[in-house]
Amino acid sequence: MSPPVPPALHELLHAASPAARDEAWGTFVTEHSRLLLKVASAKRTGYDATMDRYTFILDKLREHDCRRLRGYQPREARFSTWLVVVARRLCSDFDRERYGKIWDVASGGVVYDNQMGTAEDSDAATTLGGGSIVIHR
Repeated sequence: MSPPVPPALHELLHAASPAARDEAWGTFVTEHSRLLLKVASAKRTGYDATMDRYTFILDKLREHDCRRLRGYQPREARFSTWLVVVARRLCSDFDRERYGKIWDVASGGVVYDNQMGTAEDSDAATTLGGGSIVIHR
């Protein structure tokens, strides 16, 4: 038997009006902020970077009428597990957009850096416009 859709998610995805959707979003954020902050802070890069990642996660989860959240399939995973996976992927997207880097969460080491050897706060030498990166091990 698949786990049920969490009530806060159900309310958010089935809100009848913009005001109800805003209220449901507030409830969703309240219930899941601790988990999302934990994911956002996994890279141990300081408070500001953590909050930037957290804000990015929330923005992306809410964008396009919560398109990402609508993709949750209860029969495939518990919601908390699914949300962690989505949040981690969003953190990687954020890091690529912001820093041009991808970190290995387990080791804390840089897996990809388009400006290896420069300071964390240096200006980007390359503007990232899209595409994908495949890492082979």
